[in-house]
Amino acid sequence: GGWDVSNVEDLSSMFLQAESFNYSLKDWNISKVTRLDYMFSGAKSFNQDLSSWNVENVEMMDYMITNSGIDERNYSKLLIGWGQQNVKKGLNIDVNYLKFYPEASIYRDKLINDFGWTIIDAGIIKNNGSISISDINNKQGFNSKVSISIDDVQILDDLYSIQFDLKYPDFTEFKGVDSTGLDDRFSLEINNLDSVLRVAMISDSVISKSENLFDLIFSTNRFSSEPLIGKIHITNALFNTSPVDSAVSGDLLFLPVLMGDSDDSGDLTAYDAAIVLNKSIGIDLLDEYMDKPWEEWRSYVSDTDEDGQILAIDATYILQKVVGLIDDFPKSTQPVESVIVEVTDRGLKIIAPEEIQSLNVSIQKDNGFRIKDLINYWENSTIANYSNGTFDLAIASSGSISGEILEIPMDVYTSDDINFEVITYSNNTKQVHSIVVNSSTVNNESEEIIPNKFSLNQNYPNPFNPSTQIQYALPESAQVTLEVFNSVGQKVMELVNGQKSAGYHTATFDASGLSSGVYLYKLTTSSFTQTKKMLLVK
Repeated sequence: GGWDVSNVEDLSSMFLQAESFNYSLKDWNISKVTRLDYMFSGAKSFNQDLSSWNVENVEMMDYMITNSGIDERNYSKLLIGWGQQNVKKGLNIDVNYLKFYPEASIYRDKLINDFGWTIIDAGIIKNNGSISISDINNKQGFNSKVSISIDDVQILDDLYSIQFDLKYPDFTEFKGVDSTGLDDRFSLEINNLDSVLRVAMISDSVISKSENLFDLIFSTNRFSSEPLIGKIHITNALFNTSPVDSAVSGDLLFLPVLMGDSDDSGDLTAYDAAIVLNKSIGIDLLDEYMDKPWEEWRSYVSDTDEDGQILAIDATYILQKVVGLIDDFPKSTQPVESVIVEVTDRGLKIIAPEEIQSLNVSIQKDNGFRIKDLINYWENSTIANYSNGTFDLAIASSGSISGEILEIPMDVYTSDDINFEVITYSNNTKQVHSIVVNSSTVNNESEEIIPNKFSLNQNYPNPFNPSTQIQYALPESAQVTLEVFNSVGQKVMELVNGQKSAGYHTATFDASGLSSGVYLYKLTTSSFTQTKKMLLVK
């Protein structure tokens, strides 16, 4: 680029087919040059700005940059620079594969119309890129993020600034900006002007052609029993000073909030109570949330008494509302006296000094003992249990109970004292119980407890997939059948058929080969029959 060509008149074919040449020549003085034909033809690597060249004396430039590496930006700059000069008439430019930026259009027209040039190119760049905002699909009253992004920006100069207006519906409230994705090179300003956001951002380095910029946070300023539907429109958008050709608006959908509707079905059902009951002990019945947390709204609607916790009492309230025992969810749950956890010669017994409607229990696990099948004295209740780092169970019912609720039989393997904690929530009253057991205090060879009446307990877990346990109580030895039927009354499995001794018994129903749905299980003896429902969810 340091060559002195100020007295040169002919530069034709100078860099013809020079495939590796790409040096800046903008300082060359070619004011005396008359021929530039084929100068860079086939120079695949050459892509420099030639707009500053004085070409007023050039008489021939056929194929000067044909098949060179010059791109659309430098081609457009060339048209702008040369279109402002008093050039010779009748010259030719042939780059049929290149488009030019809109900013160069008037200068290209001048060369063609005023000087009779023949310019063969691919025409104007009709779309200089797009700016878009993502959609919102959320619940009314909850914050939602929308992403602002740009794509395929095509402007003549490097992109250093972006500005635009956002018009949003009157039911929508702007809550703020999440600019965590923006690094230190960006500066962002936002002004909220009565349902219009005026947004401007600048950068101290070139902004890439396609980029996710930042997130804006919106919510609703009111609640409705109907969906709130609208759009966020992007207007008056500029890339630097160039109006943006394509602005993509975002669709807004804020759905009504239904307390207790944990599965988002639009109705309150017993299944919602099952979801909440299991969630209270860390089990997710919703497959899509096995490996991710619930959305904020789902946790909110599941916490029916709004105490900041998802417990079995929330499932109880859902059950009560489903069957019509309550019209509205309580705004709070009144504290009750905590259940008592007693150590017996069989394990642990849980007793409620006053009536409660639900119970959560969490027991620290220890290698010194094993928890066996539960004995549930709470009729018409639903129980869920889960064993991992702790043993957790939850019981909910549309009714209430006091006195003996539950027995937790244990095998204790050591004569040494084992100290552990049992955490209970009686409704939502929390209590931490310090428990000590050893093989002397818990003697599993003691006389078995005999129930005083026939009963069929609710299966647990429920809903289930693929297996569940069914417990029943016999006050005397009896011939027993325990059968499972589908929803149209067809028998699908016989779990028990034979003589059983007095006591508590548990049968396992494995539904691996059955489809999802409601099933009935029926206990029959010579003097007692009872049927209950259970739900298989796959």
